[in-house]
Amino acid sequence: MRTPCPGTVSGCPRTEIVRGSRDQIAPSAIASYGGEENAKAQAVPTAPWVPAGRSGLARPSGKEDRPTTTTTQKPNQANTLARVQALIAGTQKHFPNGQFTLGNVAYTTATLVPALQSLADALTAVSTAHASVKDAITALKGVNAKIMPLVQAYRRYILAAFANATQELADFGMSPAKARAPRTSAQKAAAAAKLRATRTARGTTSKKQKLTVHGDVTGVQITPITASANASQPAQPQPAAPPVSTASNAPAPATAAPAATASTTVAAK
Repeated sequence: MRTPCPGTVSGCPRTEIVRGSRDQIAPSAIASYGGEENAKAQAVPTAPWVPAGRSGLARPSGKEDRPTTTTTQKPNQANTLARVQALIAGTQKHFPNGQFTLGNVAYTTATLVPALQSLADALTAVSTAHASVKDAITALKGVNAKIMPLVQAYRRYILAAFANATQELADFGMSPAKARAPRTSAQKAAAAAKLRATRTARGTTSKKQKLTVHGDVTGVQITPITASANASQPAQPQPAAPPVSTASNAPAPATAAPAATASTTVAAK
């Protein structure tokens, strides 16, 4: 049987259970309320206890469980040379009269610095050699572009001059051109079939077949181009001129009759 809750309300374990969640209850409070077995069943040993009134459990930050990752750059000759030079400078500054045991070998500053300096000198020589090689390759490309056509032309001249003279050609480091082996009938048939298949795939036709192919267009409008200053403006149509009548078919002017009447009146007076 459970014992009644002793003490005041604020000190009652039951009140603490009501206020906090199951995971937030101290094992001692559970033990006093429900016995030791209940305390063992309800207590969570892995989670830290948080007093009642606080929200949530105090969780670890997780930084302790995260593996430490470092990005290492693949060392090249320039980086290696810089590291070796830094080792030499640091040794001379902090261990001017130092004594070391490295790899079961005893060193002093006077013997360690020359060993490191030999590596730095070798790296420097390699860098200088690389720069020299780049310059030499650039010069070779320029000379090759100028002289190689001359070499090829001279070789063709020697082959034409000595033809099949093996000994003379050997003096120039050359050998006669090998005679081309004649192709068999099967090789010729295969080459012809391949040629026809290639022409069909590419749509290649003969000269006469190309002449039979013509293009056609419809609805073509041709606009003449004039050299006048108003070429950009469209030409406006001119009004039609009135027809010109001949003298035989022309009627008499309407003003002729009044003029004749006036002259008759004057004569009468």
